[in-house]
Amino acid sequence: MVMAAGSITLLPQLAVSMENRQGQLVVRPFAPPGPGRTLVLAWRPGHPRAEALRTIAGTLRSVWPGAPKPPRSSATPSAR
Repeated sequence: MVMAAGSITLLPQLAVSMENRQGQLVVRPFAPPGPGRTLVLAWRPGHPRAEALRTIAGTLRSVWPGAPKPPRSSATPSAR
């Protein structure tokens, strides 16, 4: 879309090589500290694969240095 419309966009670093595979984009990384985002792994209470999801969450925390502590789970969803 950027090439067709002559516009700009923000891309996650992981997507740059795929989106610029033909080398037709000008890529300008942000100076440190660049923008960031928070990702979560969430599932509803009583999910049939909750134990597997907890295992995945634990694995992600073990390989991610400085990962935040998991929040305490709540029996009821918070109000919006």
